[in-house]
Amino acid sequence: MKTRVLGLDLGGLTIKGVVVDVLSDGSYKFVSEFSEFFYPHNLEAVLSQYSEDADAVGIASTAEYVYPDYPRLSDGIRFFSEKLSKIFNKDILWMNHSGCLTENKHVMQTPYDVASTNWVATSYLLGEKLNECILVDIGTSSADVIPIIGGYPAGDCKYDYQRLITGELFYTGGVFTQISAIVSWLNVDGVRTRVSSEYFCNSGDIHLMLGNIDDKTHSKYLRMFMGFSNPWDCYNRLAHMVCADDNILDRETMLDMASQIEKKQIEDVASCITKVYTRTEDMFSAHPPIVVAGSSSAFLCAPAARHAGFEKIIGFGSLFGGISHAAPALAVGVLSGREILNRV
Repeated sequence: MKTRVLGLDLGGLTIKGVVVDVLSDGSYKFVSEFSEFFYPHNLEAVLSQYSEDADAVGIASTAEYVYPDYPRLSDGIRFFSEKLSKIFNKDILWMNHSGCLTENKHVMQTPYDVASTNWVATSYLLGEKLNECILVDIGTSSADVIPIIGGYPAGDCKYDYQRLITGELFYTGGVFTQISAIVSWLNVDGVRTRVSSEYFCNSGDIHLMLGNIDDKTHSKYLRMFMGFSNPWDCYNRLAHMVCADDNILDRETMLDMASQIEKKQIEDVASCITKVYTRTEDMFSAHPPIVVAGSSSAFLCAPAARHAGFEKIIGFGSLFGGISHAAPALAVGVLSGREILNRV
């Protein structure tokens, strides 16, 4: 017996989906994956094309943070719960903070139980492969640092504001992070210079300049969310952060500025890894490996892990058939499929 499940990771700007066939013995086979930009008003148009791809749907969400569309997290969860029930005429299960799955019909009454659970899904699936590790998952805008001990996430935080306190959540990413959220000053031609707080430039511009992301990918983000058309105007946008332009600053200077910003991002993530490990060190039986996932795993997660003194670094994709960027979608799809089969 098997069931085909569409696992969805609903983010603030993108939806990542993974279709898997889950078998009665708990194993699964990958079928397909996708990533789509969306706004609340076009959710149905984006997802309806996948409505016949599976027998059931699993959800892990952080999309409820999109303000002012949803003034409260509960508003966002209820919005998606209602929309999804219209798009998918089938079982819909949401990952909750306990690592269990909540039926869509119950979500309206307990919205906070399923808010911000993408890291939960990933952690529970990863814990089946590695009994002890630290998961570092960085995408376009945020970083999760999750200690896994005994095959389960060891943190006891329910809400994201609590995870911000412990270091398990940190807002930095490979594309959408505002430069002034990373650095307050830069060394510009040997002079310490404060940066503007304007949103002239983002971390995606920096990582495009440094060759960490490609211009095709970044141009999509720029057009849809910042109104820019030329990804390679990133040099000029960075120069604006110190109230200059690319006629005033030469390319070497701007590349050096970009390198300083990348270095600070890596140091900040490393600091979170150290904070999380220090808090949980006595619970580990040995120095744990770091498992890196997300679209920024290669240029932020792995360097940060090394900076924090961790030598054994494992790619999430190497454990799960090459899927890394859509780890929560894969995880919630597999876990939802098992839940459905257990009911039969």
